[in-house]
Parts: sequence; C-alpha cells; structure tokens
Amino acid sequence: MAVKKGLSLEEKQVKLLAWFQQSHTMYNIKEVETIASKKTGISSMQIKDILKLLVDEGLVNCEKCGISNIYWSFQYTSIIKMTKEYDRLLVRKTGVLNSIDQHKVEIKQLTAERTGLSKKERTTMIDKASKLQSEKTALEAQLDSLLANTPEKVNARLENIKKLQEAIDVLMDNIDLLVNFIADSNPAGMTKASIREYFGVPEED
Repeated sequence: MAVKKGLSLEEKQVKLLAWFQQSHTMYNIKEVETIASKKTGISSMQIKDILKLLVDEGLVNCEKCGISNIYWSFQYTSIIKMTKEYDRLLVRKTGVLNSIDQHKVEIKQLTAERTGLSKKERTTMIDKASKLQSEKTALEAQLDSLLANTPEKVNARLENIKKLQEAIDVLMDNIDLLVNFIADSNPAGMTKASIREYFGVPEED
C-alpha cells in the first residue's frame, strides 16, 4: 500500500484559510488550534505557525480583544484586498512597459548612430536595462504570489506577464546587438566577453 503523502506548507495554508472563510466566525487562538485542527486535519502543533504566516500575508485578520487575540477571515474582504493589490500591480506594470518602450527607442537611436557613444552613455544604458530587468522580476514575483492566493481570478492575466517577458527579450536582444557592434568596431580589440564583463552585462545563455 502506497504511503500517503503529507500536505505541503502551502497546502496547509490554503486549507486553514479555506476553513476560516467557510466558517464566517471569529476565533481566539485556542479555538483555532482545537477546531481548525479537527476540521482541516492539520496538527494542532502546527496550526499556530501556519496561522502566523496567513496573518503576516494579510490573508487572516488579527485584532487584540482584551487579553486575547481574535482571528477571522471573510472571503469578501480577501477579494477586496487582492483586487486592490492587483490594481496596484497593473499600475506598476504600466510604468515598466512604458520604461521598456522608452529604452527600446533609446537603444534604436544608439544603434542607428553607431558613432559618438561615450563610455558613460553605454554604462548608463546597461544600468537602465539591469534595473528594468529587476523591476520585471519583482513584478513577476508579486503576480506569482497573487496567483497562489486566488488562482481562479488571475489565470487569464498571465498573458500580461508573457507580453512583458517578450518586451524584455527584445530589449536584451538590442543590448546584445550593441555589444556585438562595440566588439566589431572598437580599436582596442576588446572581445565580446570582456565588453560584457566591463559593463556588467551577463553572458548569453
């Protein structure tokens, strides 16, 4: 007989959150430890740690009432919070996309000119691309977190991440073109690898 696989930490968080939202009730910590353990099958020894994670993520509310903490999570409040977070991410994504468009224009201009590129200008362009990549990575991480919390609400929105990735790929391709141009035309005979190392551009995969 196959050994039954235990729940992962994420699965336990989902089960505990679902229990809160189905009950529509407020509980103190002792009630959570005893009732939730029976309803979810999660060990009472783990309930407190999992509950803390949910509180830290803003998925379960916690308020002081006398000498006790009261915990609750109503589904409609979670939806409101996640909707606001998604809207905030959309604003950030728009800023990132605008920055990508701006950088594409700048790189196109630099590539077309092919002359008069100072060391400072090249360094600035590489730094901007690096910061843009960091912004995109952070945005993906936040959307991944949002997806984990409400998969039924954001699956269709993953197409936005795909488009953002495609735009980033175009930007990185243009940077590769610029590196190739510098390597082919510089009088010092620098290799592509040394140019990438000098400007902090990662090697191509």
